[in-house]
Amino acid sequence: MPSSAPNYSFGTIDNIEAISEVIFAFFVKFLQSSRGNRLSQRYGIPLHVDASLGGFILSIMERCDFAVKSFDFRVPGVTSISCDVQKYGFAPNGTSLILYRDSSLLHHQYFCNSEWPGGIYMTPTLAGNRDGCAIALTWATLLYNGRQGYTERIEAIINTVREIRTGIEKCPHIQLLCESDVATVVFTTRGLNVYALADRMNKLGWVLTTLQNPPAVNICVTLNHTKSGVVDNFIRELNMACEDLVLNSEFSQQSRTAAIYGQYHFKKEIFF
Repeated sequence: MPSSAPNYSFGTIDNIEAISEVIFAFFVKFLQSSRGNRLSQRYGIPLHVDASLGGFILSIMERCDFAVKSFDFRVPGVTSISCDVQKYGFAPNGTSLILYRDSSLLHHQYFCNSEWPGGIYMTPTLAGNRDGCAIALTWATLLYNGRQGYTERIEAIINTVREIRTGIEKCPHIQLLCESDVATVVFTTRGLNVYALADRMNKLGWVLTTLQNPPAVNICVTLNHTKSGVVDNFIRELNMACEDLVLNSEFSQQSRTAAIYGQYHFKKEIFF
């Protein structure tokens, strides 16, 4: 059973404790069935937590006394957790890890496909076909930052998230969509094309990720946003971009992103 801590689009964490309880209830019911205890143990349902985006930041947020929803092995049903060290662990790209509750689960990850047309293929070490450089750099990054370094950086990022949210709440043309659990701010527009707004902001140098269902954008807050004056500049230019769209409706018509999303939904209605 997959779960997210958090999901990429909105930065919200699934109710992993509730999912675990549902799985446990299924276990109990299965134990009471005629199949017996042996089969229920053999065919138990693992609960995986995809913490690719939030793995590092959530663990540090707790050390900073921020409220954090339960997501790790302290939840009884969680059997595995994945985390991208390249994100808020600040390691090189392509470095991720997966944790298992016990070694018996780890052995299910090993496999050999003898029917592959390319012949029998196996790698003898944990690194697989990856070079050792990324692993060494990741380890060096962890040692360089240390607990204190990560704590200071994550605390600054979360405080910046709150500053951005406060600034956006004062924008008359912007509406926050949700309260993210990590370093993501998600918002949409009131009466304006949100994709056109994203294009305007991107031209000003701000990286906003476009979303759909509903149409929205998010901004992943990083260390760069914690620098002095960055939040004020972002809010000021966000308001300026909104005013540009209000005064010049043609900007929405010229938006390439808006055209792409509009064309997609038009074709979806026709063909699907």
